[in-house]
Amino acid sequence: MDLKLRFPRRFLGMASALSVVVPLLVFWVHARMYHAWVVDDAGITFSFARSVAQGYGLVPQPGAPPVEGYSNFLWLLAYVPFFLLGWFDPAVTPKFLSFLAIIGCYLSLRRLFRRCGDETGAVTFVALTLLSLNTSFVAWCVSGLENPLYVFLLAALAWQSLEALASDRPLLCRSVGLGALAAAVGMTRPEGVLFFFTYPIAVLVGRFYRERVPGRAAGLSLAAYAVALTLLFGGFLAFRVAYFHDWLPNTYYAKGGPGRRPPNGKRWAEPIPYRFLDLAGSVVSERLWRGEMKVDAITPPNLLDSPTERRSLAFVSALAAATLWLIAAGRYRREHMLLGVFLATSIAVYLALPSDWMKEYRFGTPFFLFIYAYAGQLAADAVRGMRAGPEARLGVGIALALAAILFTHAVYTPRSRAFAAAPTVDFDGVREWLADRFNYYAEVLEIEDGSLLVPDLGATLFYSKLRIYDLGMLCDKVIARTMGRDQAAFYDYIFEVAKPTFIHTHGAWSYQADLDGDPRFRRDYVPIMERLEWWQAPGISHRVHSGDYVRRDAIAGREHLLDEIRPWFGGGGGPRGRRPRRGRGRRAGRAGGSARTSGGLSELGAPQGNAAR
Repeated sequence: MDLKLRFPRRFLGMASALSVVVPLLVFWVHARMYHAWVVDDAGITFSFARSVAQGYGLVPQPGAPPVEGYSNFLWLLAYVPFFLLGWFDPAVTPKFLSFLAIIGCYLSLRRLFRRCGDETGAVTFVALTLLSLNTSFVAWCVSGLENPLYVFLLAALAWQSLEALASDRPLLCRSVGLGALAAAVGMTRPEGVLFFFTYPIAVLVGRFYRERVPGRAAGLSLAAYAVALTLLFGGFLAFRVAYFHDWLPNTYYAKGGPGRRPPNGKRWAEPIPYRFLDLAGSVVSERLWRGEMKVDAITPPNLLDSPTERRSLAFVSALAAATLWLIAAGRYRREHMLLGVFLATSIAVYLALPSDWMKEYRFGTPFFLFIYAYAGQLAADAVRGMRAGPEARLGVGIALALAAILFTHAVYTPRSRAFAAAPTVDFDGVREWLADRFNYYAEVLEIEDGSLLVPDLGATLFYSKLRIYDLGMLCDKVIARTMGRDQAAFYDYIFEVAKPTFIHTHGAWSYQADLDGDPRFRRDYVPIMERLEWWQAPGISHRVHSGDYVRRDAIAGREHLLDEIRPWFGGGGGPRGRRPRRGRGRRAGRAGGSARTSGGLSELGAPQGNAAR
């Protein structure tokens, strides 16, 4: 159906603009549900950007050694100008930059769909509206992390790749631009390097289409792409080696290095088929995984026991059937192939990454970008291929669009409300729970130039007046390479080299650090507050001590000042008539269990879900 023959050009222009503007408004309304929420991990990027702006370099704090404790170099650089101009606000600036990136992403997708033949913007409108209703996509794009820049660069890369494929003689400047875009993707997320291969694969597969690019032109295009990519990303790697003295970021050793034990102490993973069904099925149903994983429940024949699992498989099967039908009918075009390559790569990237404890698929953002684009294009071409009149095809298309939008709204509205009510570890909540509290400890205990070993780094690093040692491993090379791998070296570093003034542990990090495994811990530290808890994970049940601790020699002669702090945990008022702010119940939550100090029982609040980073 050629809608250009049915509608005037002015109408087509207005419809094309609305196909982007309306989804952007839906995104904005959806994003407002999460208010000022920023995930705590974003604070790590804030701190590095601030250090750069202040002239200290890529360090987490002034005076700290250089360490690549972030995994979003370009996103970090985007914050630097705001610090230089004094305009940075941790609640406003990330949202502003995120919305700019999403505008760029949606405009790039509009250009891509137009190249696919969507002159009216109907396919664009449906795909972008579904994307704007998706809890996983919107929530993580306004989290303060790099997700919006990541998907913008990927959308631009897909659009420009299609432009290059559609050209009879690809321009060298476009190929160079594609290489630059691919390099930018890799500098935004480490796993983005897998997208380096999408354009070359699309060019090679495109050689089998009737409209194939001539071999000489294709070779020159790939050569220009490879040269630009190698120069830019190779330069980035050279900078990493020269500055950090390592080929890999420190986050690799903290999260996925060889022999790394996860925070629950046992290396295991969800089966790949389950993870794939969980991710793909999330666009049509609630999340499959709801708590502790039981391996026998996610292997055949138990994999499809629930309606949610069967709905997920039905969606994946329908998408595969539509693809095979278009291939059999000879109507599977280069546009489908290119989107399919990007979709397959986004799935491979997600499955290659370790399982993430954070809610709503933090690492699945590229998948949602391309699943709606691919499914929308398949559906549009299937409707165009119907043996029916233009009016009938139009009616079927409208019915499918409305059904998809209403169904997606019904699936994601409860999930968005649930996430808004209890978002993943809140930056502001961690500030109140840890940064403000330990700043106050140092004030009351009259400690100057103190330090703190803590696993929750974002807001703590950004607001603390103490020197921070990262028990979460991201910003500490020694801890990342020793904790859980060479425990004796880890203990020596903590108790003989770092000697933090304060220590805070909880949950999985108490189990992972196992500070009680070394007698120097009880010899050198006194608890401000301590609790005994059972740490449980698949196949693990272990009793650990968690709490707040201070070095004995740091308060020598001032031990009585601890009595001014401990009433906080017993419900009394703090010294000088005030107490540190603590995370709000809605955002920060509390960890249950018994707790003790040398003076009696107490409670230690912890952000919900903050068992591991």
